[in-house]
Amino acid sequence: MANVFYPEKTPAASFVQPAKPSQQECINYFVSFLRQFDVFANSDFEEVIPMLKYTHWKKNQPVFEVGKVHTYMNFVVSGAFEFYAEDQHGRSIIGFLTACNFCSPIYNFFSRQPSTEGVLCVEEGYGLRISLDHFILLMQRPDFAAFFRQMNHHLLDYYSQRIKAFQAMSARERYEVLLKENPDIFNRFPLQDNARYLGVQPETLSRIRNEKNKR
Repeated sequence: MANVFYPEKTPAASFVQPAKPSQQECINYFVSFLRQFDVFANSDFEEVIPMLKYTHWKKNQPVFEVGKVHTYMNFVVSGAFEFYAEDQHGRSIIGFLTACNFCSPIYNFFSRQPSTEGVLCVEEGYGLRISLDHFILLMQRPDFAAFFRQMNHHLLDYYSQRIKAFQAMSARERYEVLLKENPDIFNRFPLQDNARYLGVQPETLSRIRNEKNKR
């Protein structure tokens, strides 16, 4: 399961995402994202901000690695990231992140067990990081506790529906869905990774894209 908490959420429209955001811009983005949810309508984030560590990821830098224990959660502000899993057949792409959102192997994060999924930075990125110890403190607040309960339900519902829908779709239909959700995704990630995610060969994806461009 790709660990994007709210895949369809974007930050407040009034906040312009910078290519290389400063620490303060990342904090502004973080607050703008949370303000979208009713549980944070009257929240004060003054005590939260000191818990956040400004973070920079280089292109091709692993953010989380399969088999390792990670005791922190990331909030991505800029950049492009892909989620993957590994088994005896190799690496499979299970999701992408190009917009403001939380990014973490969530279930392994809480259990402090080796991660079953990895995250790779495909395009230089910036954001914020919070440790598990600080996160536990946040969960003592009613607003954050309610938010992450909602998040858990949302994740399970969103991805179970997504998996069922993708299984019933043709390759062309899956491509159309991905293009509608994130029109820029095919410009920011390698063709072969988009093809892996869609469950098709790169040649098939190229043909589908060429046919659509001719319409």
